[in-house]
Amino acid sequence: MREKDNIFEEKNIEGGSSGINGRGDNNGRRTELFRASHLLLLISLSLMTVLLFIEAVILSWELWVLPLVAIAEILCWHIHVTGRLPEDYRLWIYTVVALFVFVFYGIHESSFYDMAIVIVYLMILYSLSSDQRFILCCQAAYYLTMCYDMVLMIKHGTRFDILAVTRIALHFIIVFMVGYVSRVIMRKRSENYDLIASEVSGVKNVNRSIGNFLKSLSHEIRTPINAVTGLTSVVLKKERDEEIRRDLSTVLRAGFRAADQIDNILDMTEIDMDNLQVRNSVYMISSILNDLITELRLKDRVKRELIFDVDTSTPSALIGDSDKIKKVLKLLIDNGLKYTRHGGVYVHIFPRERSYGINLCVEIADTGVGMTETQIDRIFEPYYKANQAGSRTTGGIGIGVMVAHGLLKAMGGFIRIESEPNAGTTVSVSIPQRIADPSACMFIADRDSVRAGVYLGFSRSEVPRVREFYNTAFSGFKNGLGLNVRRADSLEDLKRLNETFKFTHILTGDTEYREDASFFDDLAHSCTVVVIADDSFSAYPDSPVKVMKKPFYGFPLAAFLNEEPVFSTEALGKKESFNGLKVLVVDDEPMNLLVARGILGGYGMKVTEAASGAESIELCKRRHFDVVFMDYIMPEMDGIEAMKIIRANSAKKDQDIVIISLTANAVSSAREMFLSEGFDGFVTKPIETAELERELKRVLKRPSPTGSLRLRRSLTGE
Repeated sequence: MREKDNIFEEKNIEGGSSGINGRGDNNGRRTELFRASHLLLLISLSLMTVLLFIEAVILSWELWVLPLVAIAEILCWHIHVTGRLPEDYRLWIYTVVALFVFVFYGIHESSFYDMAIVIVYLMILYSLSSDQRFILCCQAAYYLTMCYDMVLMIKHGTRFDILAVTRIALHFIIVFMVGYVSRVIMRKRSENYDLIASEVSGVKNVNRSIGNFLKSLSHEIRTPINAVTGLTSVVLKKERDEEIRRDLSTVLRAGFRAADQIDNILDMTEIDMDNLQVRNSVYMISSILNDLITELRLKDRVKRELIFDVDTSTPSALIGDSDKIKKVLKLLIDNGLKYTRHGGVYVHIFPRERSYGINLCVEIADTGVGMTETQIDRIFEPYYKANQAGSRTTGGIGIGVMVAHGLLKAMGGFIRIESEPNAGTTVSVSIPQRIADPSACMFIADRDSVRAGVYLGFSRSEVPRVREFYNTAFSGFKNGLGLNVRRADSLEDLKRLNETFKFTHILTGDTEYREDASFFDDLAHSCTVVVIADDSFSAYPDSPVKVMKKPFYGFPLAAFLNEEPVFSTEALGKKESFNGLKVLVVDDEPMNLLVARGILGGYGMKVTEAASGAESIELCKRRHFDVVFMDYIMPEMDGIEAMKIIRANSAKKDQDIVIISLTANAVSSAREMFLSEGFDGFVTKPIETAELERELKRVLKRPSPTGSLRLRRSLTGE
């Protein structure tokens, strides 16, 4: 087992990162040295004062000076502790006091040959500062005091022999050389600081250039991908031929895969530059999972199972960066599926209470090829793939786990990996989150009236751990909600149990349904029957059973037991309706306008197009639009300028207008930038329907149909 970051108890979860500005801040280094010289000088001054008191008492020097020195010493410490004066002023005050103590010490004949040692020590201390004037002051104080002493000694008849003269000359030379060397060191250090500052400035410029390049790269590559995925999805909705639909689905998956890889490269670059932005907001764990599962359904899982086990006590609404959490889950699940040829991936999500809220914990276990200890040690290296020899069969560019680790680190979380060769891998993740709504994310409104029968053939799975995954997930769901559930091992057993308990709800699988479809169809007239099935499954025409597409997870099951209207049909996967919503799409790329018309028109919106910012301004003057989708990079007038003019014009008419940025700029700081500029929402290209619906519901203040019933009622006041 290898753990990349320590498990935490308390974390600052406000998010954010320092970026390049946090590295190599040379002014900060100078300040640290400057403050170090302050403290060392004060400590040295205190020691000098103590020694001065002792020597003055022993040698009967002028004792009236000592109280003045003590008061000055106390004043210096007071100024240092309170920090009331600027640092330069403080250091000059300390210097005046220190040199006064030095001069008082030096004017006595007994200290004549000791002064050089004291002043050299002071000059070494002052060399930590960046001001050479302090060195010159020390030298001047020494020379003046020495000259004063020599004059007095000559007046008193002292005779200097050759040894005394050479000692005095040597002291003069030593003080001069120490002062000279100190000034040279200070000058060189200052030059080095300036050089480093220049280099850091250059790095910042490169950083800005890379940021601009990434924005342009994101825009230029995602724009054609948006056309491919958008037009493909539009045609796919209209096409009825199954063979053509399969081909179109393959194209769509390829487009989204390319977009994902571009996002990963952008994220890794931002992580490497320490420029990743964390955006904390209120979100619902149910929304993250529903969006994630919608995206995962596009992937070809072949015969691999995907099971989500969400602890029913998880708070309904949390505060964190939902986009990054979803990205981490997607990357780790994708990685698990990639290295799992048979069996499946199990995702367990549960909370752990902490003083700041909870740690949102996720365990992702797979039945894949596993890893050795050496491979685990290297898994967080850029571009490393545990299965290097088989990379052509597993695909990918080897940065998914590293990106997930970087995102988690930015959010204050950690990741731990446990694995054995040919025994699968378990990835454990923990992310600190605050709580917005502590109510459980799943509950049954009328639990006592529910009598559920379950006939699912988990035991027939070829991989034992998959049976364990399904049983664990279903048991957790049942026990967490306190449901009255009867399990049936065979169709005859189910029929017998139904005669006894008169089930209100029955949950079965597609294989079990085909055993006796007419029985389940007849039963669906007296109770609710839900079939958990693969995408290829469809019930018989006019069948009253409801179909819940895999992967297995608790939210649609809870909704099915609550008889919530949004989940009362196969419309689990159906999109929102925005019939009659008048929208304006602004983009200088004709193919993007075509894609937007196809996607937005599919929601029942009335779509108008504008090919430039200026055209959008004129259209908004003549007509009122409920929502404007605005591209950012356009010739002549960019989207931000056009948005601000449209807002100003609408304000004059006392009209509200929702303006959403529709951009191919997918760097992490883009959302904050656009929202801070005045946009109401942010949607990236290629357009993902889940993200589009969520953003529209947010800006139009519609409650989410995929959240917990209790939270929705609290939001709507029901």
